[in-house]
Amino acid sequence: MKNLAKIAFPFILILIGCRATRNSEVKSIDFIDTNLFGIKSYLAFEKSNHSKDESYDHFVEISTGIYPNFNKHKLKKKSKRFIRADKSKFISEANYYYDLDNNVKLIFYEWNYNGSNEDFKNQYDSITNLLNQKIGPYDYVHIEKDTTDKTQRDEIKWTTSETKAYLFRFKNGFNQIRLAVYKD
Repeated sequence: MKNLAKIAFPFILILIGCRATRNSEVKSIDFIDTNLFGIKSYLAFEKSNHSKDESYDHFVEISTGIYPNFNKHKLKKKSKRFIRADKSKFISEANYYYDLDNNVKLIFYEWNYNGSNEDFKNQYDSITNLLNQKIGPYDYVHIEKDTTDKTQRDEIKWTTSETKAYLFRFKNGFNQIRLAVYKD
């Protein structure tokens, strides 16, 4: 009887562990996420971060210059838009575009800031470094020289890995960073 208990006990623990894992699917989502899970995971993430749901009541299209496969997918008529409870100087938001099966196809991030250009450049560089770590080195970069007070646009693209990203910023007076993350 003791031998049966020694054999059965580990087997029962394995079964219980497998069952618990199957029933409680936990997603690890980052503030800038590159996984593209189902929309329910992101809704739970934004709720847990006390983000404010400010979804538009109409469809907001994204340029194919930002997301080349926008017209390829049958997306839901409304994306989900959240203003994040960001404790930094930035106002940030995340927009989730998902298909009829609730699979997120594109996450479109935006950061706005009215402070110094140097703080804004540091934020852009931090996002660039994070993406280089997560999805590999970028394969396209265009940085305009700061020679004028006119609004300029810098852009970086990651197009060779499974996860693609397009990061761009407007600088010199109109400080805004935008990031499109997608897989296709």
